[in-house]
Order: sequence, then C-alpha cells, then structure tokens
Amino acid sequence: MQILTQQEKLRSELEEKRKKLDSWSNKREVLTDQERQKLVKDKKKIDLRNKSLLLASEEQKIVDENILRLVDEQKREKEKA
Repeated sequence: MQILTQQEKLRSELEEKRKKLDSWSNKREVLTDQERQKLVKDKKKIDLRNKSLLLASEEQKIVDENILRLVDEQKREKEKA
C-alpha cells in the first residue's frame, strides 16, 4: 500500500514537472518568435536607412559634378575675358 502511494506521488510530481517544462518551453518559443520579429523589423529599418543614405550619396555626387562643371565654365569664361 505504501509503495503504491509513493509511486502515485512520484508520478504526480513528474507530471507537474513535465507541465512546468512544457510551459517554459512554450514561453521560450513565444519569446524566440518575438525576438525574431524584432530582428526582422530592425533589419528593415537598417535597410531603409542604408537606402536613404545611398540615395543621398548619389544626389551629393550629382551636386558635386554640377559644381565642378560650373567652376570649369567660369574658368573658361574668365580666360576668354
């Protein structure tokens, strides 16, 4: 009788620990999904920022080329005068 009671108690403890482990595992999966979503969101922000910087850099290059062209034109006009 005592052995059966002890066995039932151990079975109950084991089941309780299994439930806690399952619960922890599920919480960890949710956290992992949240972390993954945050990383995806952060990556999109970084990609957008990089794209903006690239566009700004290209625009600056065009402005620089225009300034050089104007400087050359002014030099030629000065030389003609």
